[in-house]
Amino acid sequence: MAQKGDIASARDAYKKAITIDPQNIEAYYQLALLSSENTDEAISYFNKIKEIDPELSSDVYYNIGVLYSLKNNDKKVIEYMDKAIKEDPQSIKPYYFMGMWWEEKGNIAKAIEYYEKSLNAEPSNTEVLNRIAELYLSTKSYISAERYFKKVLDINPSDTKALWYLAILSELKNDFSQAKEYLSRIKNWQNFPDYVLKMSYYNIMLGDIESAVNIPVSYTHLRAHETGR
Repeated sequence: MAQKGDIASARDAYKKAITIDPQNIEAYYQLALLSSENTDEAISYFNKIKEIDPELSSDVYYNIGVLYSLKNNDKKVIEYMDKAIKEDPQSIKPYYFMGMWWEEKGNIAKAIEYYEKSLNAEPSNTEVLNRIAELYLSTKSYISAERYFKKVLDINPSDTKALWYLAILSELKNDFSQAKEYLSRIKNWQNFPDYVLKMSYYNIMLGDIESAVNIPVSYTHLRAHETGR
């Protein structure tokens, strides 16, 4: 109903819904989304949700913070995300949002700070752990990057991203044996050109020329990869 060109009809329908049921939280939420161009109006709908159910305060503040981010109001973004965190310190959403927000602004230290805070709420989130590791990698903080990639493997020993970067980090230390071990743990690594080339390189650096030239490769898969199919 809320497709382009029919927004007015959608708004009318949701307004009718709250006339029938003034406690209809979903209707207020949809009206807030449809009113995103009018910040004050959208916020009034979000606040109505908080009034109906105070337990949703954290989500309300989070959504208002997101709304202000669309308006490039940095001060309000920080204010409302802080409110969201204060209302529910165990909610990962505001921490993760602020991590991405600071990252987009080029403040890597702040991004890492908020991503790390999100781990207090969800310590086993490998997506966040990998992201922190990648940010450390981007600043050449290799020891910290390695530490976080290893945390990922503690949770998921077959995580491709962590294994790949740990191989690269081992390579940077000229530990080609360890690099090869990490790379070999990537599922079906023989099917991907980048991994095959790296494995050949590691074998050469380890003096194992025979293994370097006799890697079992899925040529069909490689041809499909190279032609973009």
